[in-house]
Amino acid sequence: MQTYNNLQSVKNLAAYYEKEVKGQHLREMLKDGARNAALRTHSESSNLYFDFTHEKMDAKCLDLLKEVAVETQVFSKIEQMYKGERINITEGRSVLHVALRKP
Repeated sequence: MQTYNNLQSVKNLAAYYEKEVKGQHLREMLKDGARNAALRTHSESSNLYFDFTHEKMDAKCLDLLKEVAVETQVFSKIEQMYKGERINITEGRSVLHVALRKP
């Protein structure tokens, strides 16, 4: 089984969190309007609204999470999942989560 702890992006995120975020209280973080604005987004095309303000993170954490997603190839894996490719490495089969939700 693959472990992600040794990836540089994961190490960067963990180090930043330990140094800059861990010691803060979420109650105080929620008072920061700029942080809250950076952790909210809305997609007009799909009418989705994302609000990460109640997570113990800041905008830099979100950027570092994006780097983890790129390094772990999350977006290509999502594409493979939608194509029905065999990406479940433990069972050697397709991941059919999205097929269950098709109309």
